[in-house]
Amino acid sequence: MNSTVSIIVPVFNAEATLDRCIESLLRQEYRLTEIILVDDGSFDNSPVMCDQYARRHPSISVVHQTNSGLSGARNTGILAATGDYCLFVDSDDYIDEGMAGDLVRVARASDAEVVISNLLYESGFRTQMGTMPWEEDVGFRGIAVLHDLLPHYVSGVDCGGEPHTQIFGSVCRCLFDLRFLRNNNVYFDSGALYGEDREFMIRLLPLCTSVYVTSRCYYHYDRGVDGGTSTQRYRPGLYRAVKYRQSCHARSLDSAGLLDDVALPLTFSWLCDIMGVIDNLSLPGGPGLGRAISEAREALGDGGFLAGLSNMGQRQLDMLGRRRLWLIMHQLTLYLVASRFRAAVRRVALAIRRRLR
Repeated sequence: MNSTVSIIVPVFNAEATLDRCIESLLRQEYRLTEIILVDDGSFDNSPVMCDQYARRHPSISVVHQTNSGLSGARNTGILAATGDYCLFVDSDDYIDEGMAGDLVRVARASDAEVVISNLLYESGFRTQMGTMPWEEDVGFRGIAVLHDLLPHYVSGVDCGGEPHTQIFGSVCRCLFDLRFLRNNNVYFDSGALYGEDREFMIRLLPLCTSVYVTSRCYYHYDRGVDGGTSTQRYRPGLYRAVKYRQSCHARSLDSAGLLDDVALPLTFSWLCDIMGVIDNLSLPGGPGLGRAISEAREALGDGGFLAGLSNMGQRQLDMLGRRRLWLIMHQLTLYLVASRFRAAVRRVALAIRRRLR
């Protein structure tokens, strides 16, 4: 086996976790790897740390650039990479030593353009394995990529509206054929401010002829203390961001001739996104109540949301949460006030929990 792997690491103000991340890459059992650190305009000690690692390890190279966001940094890494395959690793995460070698062996044996593995979610209190739709490792070829794999990336319901396991869209769980990405001009969309990984995968998978999925775990996804709930904050512009992402999904699926087939899963995803937009307005750092109500009404007044609700059956409405939907549609102010109260109580409880550790 002589295929090389380029490991692309976007770095932005990551001095607290960068050592752990890079050391895990240097411990890879598969030796034909290059590590590309893309310093995306960091203003902490990260640029210095990157350069120090590059001086000590010939396999590491560093690209310094002005801040362009996660997607821009990954695209820089794709352009700089010299390997046959690439892995993406976020600078606050780390990987097991067998990841690169195992996934390359799978890719070569199955002639896959993409290999998808499972991942581990880690927080200060627990480690949880991600869920996968299949208990056994499985390969998808040709039409099966579109009909049997892709819907699991679109939403939590299948094309018939039945619940199924959605695959978390992180590209960091995957090995990609670099030549395939470049030949098909598949790069990350810098306009997708949230959910850029899922947007990338939904655009990429219809182009693939072979994809392999393994339930083995290699990637450690760091959710921070308390699973990220203690640091979860309001994301400005989320409504317009998810609307842009929805249009990207629709365009990609339409180009693949799948838009009609996956209309229900795509609509279900949109409804979940809008409900997430409403909840986002109650997070720390969000607008005052009056403005939050106005922004929520803007999102709820979107014709796509109302039309989508009318197309949902009993099963899908149950999955969305009937009581929650009723409150959002008919008692919006009460819902937002209650959500803010719950968020405040949760922050206090987590602070107490941390003190007792």
